[in-house]
Amino acid sequence: MAPLALHVALRLVVMSLPVSWGCLLCFTSEPERQQLCRLFTDRKSHLVSQCKAQLEEVFQGLAHTKFNYAERARVQDAFSQTISTLEEKAAAKESYEVAFLKAAQNLKDVVDKLSKAPACEPPCGFQEVSRLFHCKVCAARDCNLPLECPIQDLLVPVGGQAIFSCSVPFPIPSELTYTWLFAGNIRTRDLTYFREMPRARGMFARIRPVRPPHRGTFSCLLTHDQQPLARLFFYINGSRPAPGLCVPSDCWERSG
Repeated sequence: MAPLALHVALRLVVMSLPVSWGCLLCFTSEPERQQLCRLFTDRKSHLVSQCKAQLEEVFQGLAHTKFNYAERARVQDAFSQTISTLEEKAAAKESYEVAFLKAAQNLKDVVDKLSKAPACEPPCGFQEVSRLFHCKVCAARDCNLPLECPIQDLLVPVGGQAIFSCSVPFPIPSELTYTWLFAGNIRTRDLTYFREMPRARGMFARIRPVRPPHRGTFSCLLTHDQQPLARLFFYINGSRPAPGLCVPSDCWERSG
């Protein structure tokens, strides 16, 4: 390929890719890139820097790439294979300009075919399956959502039944721990007002019958392997406590 045509082709590829070279930095090391260019240039020092500049320019299009965090091992493998393939091309005395162009396009194709992470489900919770790897910073980014969910108001008459579901709209692991708390006579998310309810342990729980002492906020914390996933709040509004009635921890029934 003529130098001018090659230069134009290079520019077209760079422009067609999404711009800096973050993925290249994230998944290859400086010694690897240095050694690669030494092989392509027969260790001629005055050409190595030119080769590295070409490598960086070609991979500029992967700078702002984001992909499913769960797929990062596949991307790492793809870059490792790319370095190995480029070393073979260097040994065969191929042009690094052409080899780099093909490598960048192949890696873009790999990233484009990765499984997509599901979108974040508002309004709350740590959603690991929706994590994205950002090549610009070589790190994962989680959903920009708070751990604590909004309070859900439940209208339950005295003598009725209150059912709580400690569930969230996003995928979660199968092995979970549920911790239930209660803050009496207050609608709040301030945890200093809460005390633990040791009889409540499942995903679903209920109070039957609802009595005046149950007026207040119930909270459920979902955890997996000691990692908090979400904290839910349920507020029951009732009349003032009456003497002789059971306290919430005594009236609590588990249904899950």
